Amino acid sequence: KKRGINYKNIYLAHSYERVTPGNNYLKSISNSHRVYSGINKISKNECKNFLKKFINYKKFPLTELNGTDDTELAKILENSFRTVNIAFIEEWRKFSEYLGLDLQKIIKSIRLRKTHSNIMMPGLGVGGYCLTKDPKFGELSSKKIFKKNFKFPLSNRALIINKQMLDSNKKKLLSYFSKNILPIKKVLIFGLSYKEDVDDMRFSPSLQLAKELSKKFKVFYFDPYQKNNIGNIKKISKLKKLREFDAIIFSVKHKDFKNITFKNIKIKQNAIVYDSNLVLTSKQINEFKYKKILFKKVGIN
Repeated sequence: KKRGINYKNIYLAHSYERVTPGNNYLKSISNSHRVYSGINKISKNECKNFLKKFINYKKFPLTELNGTDDTELAKILENSFRTVNIAFIEEWRKFSEYLGLDLQKIIKSIRLRKTHSNIMMPGLGVGGYCLTKDPKFGELSSKKIFKKNFKFPLSNRALIINKQMLDSNKKKLLSYFSKNILPIKKVLIFGLSYKEDVDDMRFSPSLQLAKELSKKFKVFYFDPYQKNNIGNIKKISKLKKLREFDAIIFSVKHKDFKNITFKNIKIKQNAIVYDSNLVLTSKQINEFKYKKILFKKVGIN
């Protein structure tokens, strides 16, 4: 208005990304339901026509919302729901581990119900750039922009719980180390990215765990998506060296890890193998159980 520009001549639209980082990144751009809107009818139509050029909209119909505030709220609400879902399972992880129950198996049985198919699995922690910040947007925007004092207790508490996940896992791991017959000196971590099949390490719980453990132990990592040593955390490229490690931690569900056969790979006797993020398949777990090691996984004590 200050520059004398006619507001009606401005077209502005918003459609937040719904993509899956990793091997299916490009495919997920075209094959996902997209939400869009604009500041006026022309903006909405321009956005819709643009999206239809690369979205498989016949199979994944586009959803038009009333305005750009609606689409932005949809994005924040979507990520906040996922954050709360993760925190919810983290609460029950501690309880099930105390009782000696297999939470992974329990959740799989719950997921058979279509209404509960998206309940989360226990894991190491929350990383990336969306779930670690988006739940704060409601509270911050209400104060900074709208000058209101809306409360978001569930979203805020979920962020706190998720930040504590890594520390809880670390304490559990160190308790295994202290009770183990074999003194722990060298540790190997499978995966440093914040999620599977990407090289992105922003807010990566696996990387943070590696840094924490490197204060007490010699820490190495194996990750096909990373190339260099990271500080004093050294990269290994050959799995034949597994027998050199006193503890092996699986942290990231890289697709490459699913294809590893551990049956014929030598591992040090009385070593600890900990699956912190349900990375291993049932077949791989059975291969480990035939070895003289201490095998543990998240969600069961």
